[in-house]
Amino acid sequence: MTLLCLSANMWHANQEAYTPFMAAAGRLEDDLLSHIINDYGGTEERINQADQYGWTALFSAASRGKTENLRLLVEKGGNTRIRTERGENISVDEMPFIMP
Repeated sequence: MTLLCLSANMWHANQEAYTPFMAAAGRLEDDLLSHIINDYGGTEERINQADQYGWTALFSAASRGKTENLRLLVEKGGNTRIRTERGENISVDEMPFIMP
């Protein structure tokens, strides 16, 4: 939330193409992540933006066990089929809410 208080651009990528939004997906609670998406221009393209290794916000959320954030990101257009440069993707085990 500190970044929002400082009016940080949540979508601005650093040298590794990593954004504050990607960090937020793995650290914040889903209500704050929803606020960022809804009030700070969280388009599908931005939600699926990848860093230099192919990691997206979905990978950040999954790596920290943020199931509710994964659900939110998928609902807002997060692409579960994106693969990293090493061919990794988010497993179904990490997203049980997708299963019927």
